[in-house]
Amino acid sequence: VGPTADGRIDPIFQDRLLGIGSWLGVNGKSIYNTIPWGVCQNETTSSSNTYYTQSGSTLYALVTKWPTHNILSLQCPQPTSDTNVQMLGLPSNQKLEWEPSHSSSSNTTAAATTRRSRKTLVGTAKGIVIHLPPLTPNIIPCQHAWVLAITGLGNVPQG
Repeated sequence: VGPTADGRIDPIFQDRLLGIGSWLGVNGKSIYNTIPWGVCQNETTSSSNTYYTQSGSTLYALVTKWPTHNILSLQCPQPTSDTNVQMLGLPSNQKLEWEPSHSSSSNTTAAATTRRSRKTLVGTAKGIVIHLPPLTPNIIPCQHAWVLAITGLGNVPQG
């Protein structure tokens, strides 16, 4: 994106640059001072497209397609009993519900089948199922892609 010959920036490019700035204002933590996650850089399934970055012991999952029924199933992260999930842009005290996945494929009924103690389930987990909040226009933190900050995972170095 550059200026025209007379020094103006076309309105369409202005709009896009402002949109990028707005998104980074909410989700910049997942981009700046991060590295690609060494375990898994992305997961592309029929229900979601998710890309990963890491900063310290926090894994950022950048979700570019909102999943059906607000349930996101990820195969790469290995949860522990200490795992916490938050969506950037929502209040910091709003932790998202999650449960270990024991399926090698996406499973939108995992909530009904894994309500037992997390401690007994995380040891055999093959991923994590995250219950995303129903977002309405007045609380949606951003458009185009949403970021989850996940801590306390078994396959992300702590500290």
